[in-house]
Amino acid sequence: MKSTKKILAVLLALVMTMALTVTAFATTTNPTEDTTPVGEATTGNGKITITVNPPADNPDQNATNETYTAYMIFRVEKGAVPAEGDQPITYYLINPTTDPAADNDKALIAAVKDVADEDGNKYFTATPSADGTRTTFALVNENTDPIKLADALLAALKAANIAGTALQVGDNTVDAGYYLITSTLGTNLILATADFTVEEKNLYPSVTKSVDKAAAQIGDTLTYTLTVTIPKSAKGEIVLTDTMAAGITYAAATAVEGVTFAANGQTLTVTLSEDYVEANKGTTVTFTYTATLNTSAVIGQKSGEVISGVVTGYATDGNFNTVYLTYSQFKTQTYGVDTDTYEATIKKVDKKTNAPLPGAKFTVARADGTPVKFTLTNGVYVVDPAGTVTEVESDANGLIKIQGLNTETYVLTETDAPDGYNLLEGTKDLVVTAGTNAIELTVENETGTVLPSTGGIGTKLFYVVGAILVIGAGVVLVARKRVED
Repeated sequence: MKSTKKILAVLLALVMTMALTVTAFATTTNPTEDTTPVGEATTGNGKITITVNPPADNPDQNATNETYTAYMIFRVEKGAVPAEGDQPITYYLINPTTDPAADNDKALIAAVKDVADEDGNKYFTATPSADGTRTTFALVNENTDPIKLADALLAALKAANIAGTALQVGDNTVDAGYYLITSTLGTNLILATADFTVEEKNLYPSVTKSVDKAAAQIGDTLTYTLTVTIPKSAKGEIVLTDTMAAGITYAAATAVEGVTFAANGQTLTVTLSEDYVEANKGTTVTFTYTATLNTSAVIGQKSGEVISGVVTGYATDGNFNTVYLTYSQFKTQTYGVDTDTYEATIKKVDKKTNAPLPGAKFTVARADGTPVKFTLTNGVYVVDPAGTVTEVESDANGLIKIQGLNTETYVLTETDAPDGYNLLEGTKDLVVTAGTNAIELTVENETGTVLPSTGGIGTKLFYVVGAILVIGAGVVLVARKRVED
């Protein structure tokens, strides 16, 4: 009887181990109270209940579309309850007889009796009964690793083409036995019956996303990071679908062995292969790729936007870059990040009258001195690294409208003043701040002619004219002297 208890011990250990260490399945055995009278044995039916409880951090996770399969490993027979001591339990399979169940049991006997660990040590002893009607199984080592045992059993069942029984979410009536339960998520474990419940919890991988720039100038490079948490139980490929707004152009991804990056227009598909998932289960992995903010970028920070989290309205509101994850039958919510780019207006006016001044020209440079280029579109200067316009000019209303700016300080240098006005001395700072959609800088000009400064060309002119006058006076003196002589 002691040997039969070893199987129960390791199977219950597996239940406890999986509940503690595998996030995919948390299990609870709920055997009904044993009412077997003293002196009677029981087999009968059992019940497997599948329950789905989405995790609190993602209530939309739903496992009801997953497929569950039960593989009976052993039949179970409980002996009569003795007046004292433990109830004997026998784990067995039926030998080929006229019993209708014998054909399936025959295949099970052949598959299970030779299941071994990585060193070739068999997990079970298989002993035919004296009357030849059944084979009884006992676990060789009660310290067997339950997870390795489960994997080995599943591999043996698949190799022998032994089919399981499909389970539905809810209650399922089965023969009394010990079962291997699998799902389309790849999770597997052994549980005891008569009655038990498999509770599906946080089964799925998850994804989050970040971008290195909350704001940028058109043409700037953006670096996106996708972070995927792979549960210990994960099996099979994981696919990330990343969608970029029209104002974002994909550039390149950092290569990762076992992961493919396929760009198609505004969509980037990242596929984590089954082998990659297997090698990295139970870990958090990251992937990075770059993109550029292009001239189709939406201008300004939109009201009600979110920088990260669940995205709503991302297709038309802001320069969002979104991602969702698919795994087995499951699809996550869509998450996204946004990068803003801004507009500024320069207003050129007369210092005394505040009248608008057309025709003033400026160059624009970034804080590091890099000149900014533009494309003039419908009276608006749009930042464009490939543009040919290097100066901006005030219109009839004295206005210069610029779009596609980062949150930084730009340097304006006037290169041509309006007719009759002085050219600005020095430069002007155009400060662009986050969250401000009405950035305006007023630049004043004064009328008149600026006198040359000391040491400038004016002084030199005075020197030249003075020298000419001195020379002229000398000539006159010499001429007079000759006349007198």
